[in-house]
Amino acid sequence: MLTKPAVVSRQEWGCPTGANSPDWTPQYTTVTHLIVHHTATPNDDPDWKARVRSIWNFHAITRDGKDIAYNYLIDPDGVIYEGRAGGDNVIGRHATGANKNSMGVALIGNFDQDLLPTEEALDSLIKLLAWKAEQAGIDPTGSSHHSEVGRVLPNICGHRDVGATACPGRKLYALLPRLRIDVSNLIQGIDGEDEVVPSGECVPQPPIVSRTEWGCPTGAESPGWKPRKIPVSHMIIHHTATRSNAKVSTIWNYHANTLGWKDIGYNYLIDPDGVIYEGRAGGEDVMGAHAYDYNHHSMGVSLIGNFESAAPTQKALDSLTQLLAWKAAKLRLDPMGKDQFGTTPTNLMVISGHRDVNATACPGREIYALLPDIRSDVNDIIKDKCR
Repeated sequence: MLTKPAVVSRQEWGCPTGANSPDWTPQYTTVTHLIVHHTATPNDDPDWKARVRSIWNFHAITRDGKDIAYNYLIDPDGVIYEGRAGGDNVIGRHATGANKNSMGVALIGNFDQDLLPTEEALDSLIKLLAWKAEQAGIDPTGSSHHSEVGRVLPNICGHRDVGATACPGRKLYALLPRLRIDVSNLIQGIDGEDEVVPSGECVPQPPIVSRTEWGCPTGAESPGWKPRKIPVSHMIIHHTATRSNAKVSTIWNYHANTLGWKDIGYNYLIDPDGVIYEGRAGGEDVMGAHAYDYNHHSMGVSLIGNFESAAPTQKALDSLTQLLAWKAAKLRLDPMGKDQFGTTPTNLMVISGHRDVNATACPGREIYALLPDIRSDVNDIIKDKCR
């Protein structure tokens, strides 16, 4: 059995009401789901205990919530703080319509823009969730019905999975697939010898030809639409179904003008020489238009050519695996794994083919047949670079 990690008590962080909350009577629940939040407060602070007291004041006084909303909070140094008064299994006030049957844990900071949580904070989050999951018999990588929400949710989910909010921020939300695996590994006592444990930037980004460099008619921007950043949890492989020597600008024209998509659909394209091209405007983690109903949590990569009966070049495959390994490591995605796609009930391989989500022959049967090898190659790159 895992031991509960060290937690700074309410008295220790200076809660104004001490160990208890006199304005409300604690109520208890059976925890079935673990909901991850961010506090959307500054990421740097000279006094984290003071920050927790400030959050208590905002929740208890400004919002009249009687007490702090979360069950636990974690600062960037990895220190865990006791939240809502009442102890283990107390009902918090962290997710409207999902407070029952859940435990709410918030990482202190804002993870919706460029900053990732610290390794110390993530490590403490994993330990806390693993302790609770083991204690409550929760499968960290599974999904189950949440009685109050009334639908199936990932057992470890983000606040945005149960409410209309950006919380826990797109950067933290994108880490949840890998985090679920890390929690599961800790419970099982897996020491990591055979597991992929990516660490941020351990796989370098391969060279990418920018939109300006390949001559996009609208340059770096796309005036016809506003880029939307998304939490990427899956990578979907395509082929362009064109000649192998098709120009990226020609594909752009077909998508943007003929099909009316305002811009090229894919996030990246790769030619037979292994050259990688920037696709959809907006930079990393921008939503493309490459897989109907599945654009909102995926990155689309297309090999230029038709691979229904012809195999892609080794150079193209090498660049594809390098690109996928870079992104998987950066987002802590398991290239060999399967995960729920957003809030849908669909479980997909993290690296999938277009035909896995839509009625299409794409990415062609020759590429599709190679996907198991591609996943394995991506996994090997990450294991080599991220140890």
